[in-house]
Amino acid sequence: MTRLDWIKARLNDNNMDYKLVQDVCYEDYCEKFGTIELKSFADTVKRAYNTMARQIKNDVDEDFDIEQNIKLEKNLQKRADLTTYLRRNNRNEYRLLNYTESLYEELIEKLDNVKFDIPTIKEVKIPKESKSAILCLSDLHFGTLIHPYENCIGYDFTIISKRLKKYITIAIKTMKANDVGTVYLVNLGDVISLSHRSDEKLGTVSAQTNCMLVAVTILEQIIAELCKEFKVIVTGIVGNESRLEQEHFEYHKMNLENNGDRLILTMLKHILDGKIKNLSFIIPSNPMKHLLEIPINNEKEIYRVLIAHGNMIKSLKDGCEQIYTNEYTDKNIKVDTLLIGHYHHLGILSNGRVVLCGTTMEGNVYANALGLVGKAFQNLIIVNNDHTYWNLPINLSDVSEIKDEYKFDKELENCAYNRITDVSVVDIKISYN
Repeated sequence: MTRLDWIKARLNDNNMDYKLVQDVCYEDYCEKFGTIELKSFADTVKRAYNTMARQIKNDVDEDFDIEQNIKLEKNLQKRADLTTYLRRNNRNEYRLLNYTESLYEELIEKLDNVKFDIPTIKEVKIPKESKSAILCLSDLHFGTLIHPYENCIGYDFTIISKRLKKYITIAIKTMKANDVGTVYLVNLGDVISLSHRSDEKLGTVSAQTNCMLVAVTILEQIIAELCKEFKVIVTGIVGNESRLEQEHFEYHKMNLENNGDRLILTMLKHILDGKIKNLSFIIPSNPMKHLLEIPINNEKEIYRVLIAHGNMIKSLKDGCEQIYTNEYTDKNIKVDTLLIGHYHHLGILSNGRVVLCGTTMEGNVYANALGLVGKAFQNLIIVNNDHTYWNLPINLSDVSEIKDEYKFDKELENCAYNRITDVSVVDIKISYN
């Protein structure tokens, strides 16, 4: 058998898929006929294929094999479809890799220049009979700039800082008056605003990095202030700004670590963990939801609070919590309360089982689009020993009297806005820096 006949036989064996023959038959060829360069072998296979294809095309006698020709065309199309799929899939993976590498490189570089003033705090002794409280941080949207209009003062880092200062000041007074000893500081998602398009993220790495550093600086001061009075447990889940879906974190941990909510929680843990005795962190294994088990009644019982962003709920009505709680119901685990954000709106559903938490933004596009009142609120929830809770929404709209807001690097602010929103009576426009 000649070399050409051998190659033609392999083409026939593999349904005329010449690329498959190029890939898998090279070593067998070299063993039988002697070593040649891979490129020369590939060219020989392609020429043999072209010769055979022409013969099939021009053969009009009774022996013309229509079925073989269909197989050939089918295999060629399959190969083209697979190549297109792989190219598209790899493109998204490469974008993710490039974005993540750039983000981490910039964070590492800038972290060296950011000073976190961690105060020395004495350990707080918590009486067993004390209550627990949940301080919700819902939809803070660091990095969004809303220009002032009509009766709205706008939204920027200074306003966020003042509103959070007002929130924590009122919350501390309220918790001390109600014998709270342990505070769960819970992020309900969308700490920062991000571009949703993978092809835009690389161009906004600098703004995202600066935004995260401003957010971490402010949140670090909040945690330190709370730790002076209470035992503090910090945790949180991710919001829809990260565009992280359920299937992502199951197969690709990089998707989990490149979104702002998760990264900020991880940074806070890295900076503060072990520095303050009465402070601890919970990093949920499931970034979409987490079940808090809060000891009550002198630690004899457990009050279970499920935290989630809320974007899986498509209609706000009684029973809507089941999309989150069914998993636990099937395991005979009782969920006492579901806390969600996302809607930028306050509310109670399902006879108190669901609490909708607010946002620090006011006059925001999302609430306007839903026809909801977009006022600035955050929720303080005090858990009682009889399996009930007090939901205390704190109005943060007016910050004119707040003079000592949380400090942050003003130089970072100039290049830290990921989203600029211009709102008018007639039109709503969103643009990305």
